[in-house]
Amino acid sequence: MDVKIYKAFIASPSDTSKERILCDKIFEEINSGLGDIYKFRIESLKWEKDVKPTIKDKDGQSIIFDQIGDNFEIFIGIMNKKFGSPTPRAGSGTEEEFNEAFRRFKEKDNLEIIFYFNEEPPQSMSEICASELLKIEEFRKKIQSKGLFDL
Repeated sequence: MDVKIYKAFIASPSDTSKERILCDKIFEEINSGLGDIYKFRIESLKWEKDVKPTIKDKDGQSIIFDQIGDNFEIFIGIMNKKFGSPTPRAGSGTEEEFNEAFRRFKEKDNLEIIFYFNEEPPQSMSEICASELLKIEEFRKKIQSKGLFDL
């Protein structure tokens, strides 16, 4: 019997490694329960495992887009205390990935977009950078009007 594979692109800055790992654990639980019953699987797409290192005359974010493309049905965005590194086209890679996913959603409506903001208090004051938190809050306001995030 055929099993439908749903790819979930996980977009997030570098301070969300625990959350990214947790996504895979949740997918495993879903796959071994509902996935077995309804014959589907959810698999993650992450730059660290699905993008091969390469040297091109392009920025890193463009290389990620070239290799992953539109090969996913679910977009999961996550932010914690860092907004992320800027790209030539956006304030961070995560913001650019969201912008591209939302553009695709508006054009084709063939994508589920989910966004989470980790509200866990910092472990130490060194985790706090006011400028990063301001960028996150501005981004949160931007997508809040679209109804696309959860705490």
